[in-house]
Amino acid sequence: MLKNITLGKPEMLIKPVLLSTLSSISNLIPFICLVRIVKSLFLSSQNGKIDSASLWKYFALMVLFFLLTLFFENLATKYTYESGYQKTAEGRIRLANHLRSLPLGFISGKSSAEILDTLMHDFTKVEVATTHQAPQFFSSVFVALLCAIFFFAVDIKMGVAAFIFFPLSILFLRLMKHFQKKMLVKTEVSKRKEQDALEEYLTTVKTVKAYNFTPDTVEKLHQTIKEAEKSNITNEKGIGSFITIAGMVLRAGLPLMSLVGLTLLLHGSLSLDKYLLFLFVGTRIFDPLDLALVNYAALQIASVSGERIRKLLAEKPMTGKERLNAGNTIELNDVSFSYEERKVIQNLSLQIKEKEFLALVGSSGSGKTTLLKLLARFYDVQEGRIQIGNCDIAKVSPDEVLRKFSIVFQDARLFRDTIYNNIRFGNTSAKKEDVIEASKMAGAYDFIMRKENGFETMVGEGGSTLSGGERQRISIARAILKNAPIILLDEATASLDPENEEAVQKAISNLIQNKTVIVVAHRLNNVVAADKIVVLKEGRIVEQGKHEELLVQGGMYRELWDYQEKAKNWQITKVHHAEP
Repeated sequence: MLKNITLGKPEMLIKPVLLSTLSSISNLIPFICLVRIVKSLFLSSQNGKIDSASLWKYFALMVLFFLLTLFFENLATKYTYESGYQKTAEGRIRLANHLRSLPLGFISGKSSAEILDTLMHDFTKVEVATTHQAPQFFSSVFVALLCAIFFFAVDIKMGVAAFIFFPLSILFLRLMKHFQKKMLVKTEVSKRKEQDALEEYLTTVKTVKAYNFTPDTVEKLHQTIKEAEKSNITNEKGIGSFITIAGMVLRAGLPLMSLVGLTLLLHGSLSLDKYLLFLFVGTRIFDPLDLALVNYAALQIASVSGERIRKLLAEKPMTGKERLNAGNTIELNDVSFSYEERKVIQNLSLQIKEKEFLALVGSSGSGKTTLLKLLARFYDVQEGRIQIGNCDIAKVSPDEVLRKFSIVFQDARLFRDTIYNNIRFGNTSAKKEDVIEASKMAGAYDFIMRKENGFETMVGEGGSTLSGGERQRISIARAILKNAPIILLDEATASLDPENEEAVQKAISNLIQNKTVIVVAHRLNNVVAADKIVVLKEGRIVEQGKHEELLVQGGMYRELWDYQEKAKNWQITKVHHAEP
């Protein structure tokens, strides 16, 4: 549990727990002094003489230890919060960097709500555990152990009476641990289903309204939320019952200790000052022990969250330490790749010369986009190898591989930042004039300057405040600024209107000058000038050559071309039915 809560660094709790323990012990000393003061006053009432020197001595000790308590608490707070929040912040950064190092398939195989929940909520639970619950729990337990030793040393019968139920309450919680963890996991699953449902509802609300499907969709969302509510209530009731029962068992030691002490006092087996010592100090012990039980349950919750974080951090990242050389020739040798059981690329071999313009065409699902992702090492091939400049990219750092590429996707994603920073993302060391020049080459400068704040215009999430053509041209400007030797274009103009498509085509022409260019295209008229066109079918190369050569061959490329030529004349018509 401790390793999960501290994400594998339990040593971070040493100082906070030690200082919290010292603070708790210091806080008990004044009550021992109070016993001595009461005893001194009681003796004074018997002999008629007040020992003022003793009273002032004990009063001074009370003030001293109250000040020591304040000192230790301040130090404990400082070390607890500094180490706790610092370590969890470092953990979030480490996990974010780790996610970037994982294959794209791992990320795409999980819902964004699940990953976000781990980055935010799981880390928050661990954060609270390391800054509050764990120091309080361990210091309470240590103080209880020290007090138990002290009590047993003063009077063994009173010590047994005070702490006899403590092991039983811990044993009860330990026995319930498995059931509790099962409930916690079930609750977390229902919460994530609720988050997924809410996220889906928000992202598809336009479709829901368009098809007037609101009642059924809301009912489905309502059921998911109610299931999460039921799971939360069951979980809280279950854990609350465990803690309540354990707390009642624990606190039974206080009346038992009082009863045993009174019996011993009446029989002359226990002195009055010792009895008062057990009453004054004993009552101060049960509150932190009760708090320890509550924190124990909370630590179980945090442990489940920490376990999920550690499991995610344990996922094997893409490896590689070698560096690429200056060459940009690409070779694929007998490459195969599968998504789970479905083979997408099959025994594919291909050479792409430096500064060659190569187009990948084929029907949907033929493996075109997957091939681009393999080249950029978003995934690792399962068979064969890919070389850039005679270097096997599987042995090269993924970041080093990506330095070779500028990539423009069909769905350009922008950051919630200024247009200037979105373009400069391609090269963070670029000067302002470089950013402006890149925007001009991408055909973005004019529409940027028409906006009220120009380059300082804020972009909505994902680029939502810009049109598709504007997003795409900013994405191309970013790629131009990066100035990588290899360009990957994945259906960069597929979803644009004719006017925007023409503007983006001009921008792409500026982007690909003197570069190795690999284009995925459905519109074959966009790639007729390619040096080589590769036709894919079910992950295999079925044809390759120039546009004219492939037309003459009369194979699959010719079929695709003829289909598109026919589609140019397609128009919507209304069918008139003859009246009966």
